[in-house]
Amino acid sequence: MLLKKLKTDLTEVFVGIRPEGFTYVEKGVLDAEVFLVETIGRDTTLIIKDPTQIIEPLAEPNQGDDVEEVVGVKSVFEQKTFKVIVDSQHRIMPGDKVSFNIRPEKLFVFNKETGELV
Repeated sequence: MLLKKLKTDLTEVFVGIRPEGFTYVEKGVLDAEVFLVETIGRDTTLIIKDPTQIIEPLAEPNQGDDVEEVVGVKSVFEQKTFKVIVDSQHRIMPGDKVSFNIRPEKLFVFNKETGELV
């Protein structure tokens, strides 16, 4: 899905999307897993696990090993996440696989070196 062509001499940029810049859909451009859910009034805030960050066990557990120690429970909480705000009419639970489209007016491109909006 092409949102907008941007002509620039920059080789690297950051792309930022406001939390309300996502549209919950059945099949969209971004698939992710919900980590936490908080519903307040008409909005539901989803904490989404970054789909580009895969946490793998530090090692295969041996019989009798403390699994929490081997898997590295700490690393699960260090996994990168991002926030998405959707209408509370959607009944989404932690662990659900969800899909979103991106609202172009809520997407921002920044110069990686200076942080300035492009």
